[in-house]
Amino acid sequence: MQYKTAFTMAAMLSFPVAALATPTLDQIISGAPNLSDNGAQSFQLIDMDNTQDDFFAQIVLEQASYESNMGIYSFDTDINGNAILGNKLQVFAANQEPGFASSQSVYFDLLSGIAYLDDDGNVGLTTGDTQALIGRTFGFYLDVVNTGQTYYSHVNLNNDGFDHLAAYTTAGHGGVTNAFDLILAWEDLPNGGDKDFTDMVVAVSDVVAVPEPGTLALLGLGLAGLGAARRRQKA
Repeated sequence: MQYKTAFTMAAMLSFPVAALATPTLDQIISGAPNLSDNGAQSFQLIDMDNTQDDFFAQIVLEQASYESNMGIYSFDTDINGNAILGNKLQVFAANQEPGFASSQSVYFDLLSGIAYLDDDGNVGLTTGDTQALIGRTFGFYLDVVNTGQTYYSHVNLNNDGFDHLAAYTTAGHGGVTNAFDLILAWEDLPNGGDKDFTDMVVAVSDVVAVPEPGTLALLGLGLAGLGAARRRQKA
C-alpha cells in the first residue's frame, strides 16, 4: 500500500453526537501527532474473549457526491502474494451516507469462521442474521453505488491498480481519548481521483492492521542489525 501524506487524528471522535453538528475534516484529524498511513492491506480482529467477539465501526465523515456501501471480505493469497477475493459482508449501506455517527457492530463466531450482523436482536449467531464466512483476518471494501466500482484494501484487487484506502493506527497516540484503534479513509474516484481520502471516513475499534510482508522483512533486518551491534559492543 502506498504511504500517503501524514495527518493527525482528533480527540473529537469522542464528541457527544447529539450535541454537535457534523465535524469538519480538520476537526477529525487534529489532535494526535503525526499519524501516517500504516501501509496495511489486511486487518485482524483482536477482541477474542470467545463470548462476544466483535468490532465496532462508526462513520465520522463523508464528503462525497457518490454514495457507497462499505464492508469486509475474506481472502486467500496466491503464490505471488496477491490476494484472491473470497466472501463479503456489508457493514454500512449507501443509504447511511451522509451519516456522521452511523454505527455498526460486527460479530464473529470464530469457531465457525462466520462474521455477522445482529439483525434479529437475538444473542449469538442465528439464521436471521446477515452473515458470511470471513474469519479473524479480513480486508475492507468500498462499493461505490453510482459508478458500480468496488475498491479493496488489497490493491491488486482494484481494477485501476490504485490504492483507495488510507488506514491509520490511532491507538497509543496522544490526544485520542476514545476506544478506536483505526481510522479508515477512502477515495471513491477511479485512478486515484482527487486523493483527498475523505469520501468515507470510518473509525474502528478492536481491529488492528496486519503488517505487510515487506514491512516485516525490514523489521527483521532492523532487529538483526540491532542484535549484531549489541554483540559487537559486548565483545
